[in-house]
Amino acid sequence: MGNHFKVRGSTKNHSQSAGQLTVGLFKAYGSEPSLSKADAIARVQRDMLSGNNGALYRHPCFWAPYFLSGDAAR
Repeated sequence: MGNHFKVRGSTKNHSQSAGQLTVGLFKAYGSEPSLSKADAIARVQRDMLSGNNGALYRHPCFWAPYFLSGDAAR
């Protein structure tokens, strides 16, 4: 997983969203055997967009810059 921007450790909200996205990705991927990594990150990003992680994290700056590199299949 990569990010198009630097995750600013001094900015609490960006650090928290990075953690939520990373943990959510691997929880989703690990809990559902048929889910690909690409589907797992998309699910977490949709959850963040819908406000499941708090209204602040609906903004794309918290979830949109993340991407998968390499084999995103199972």
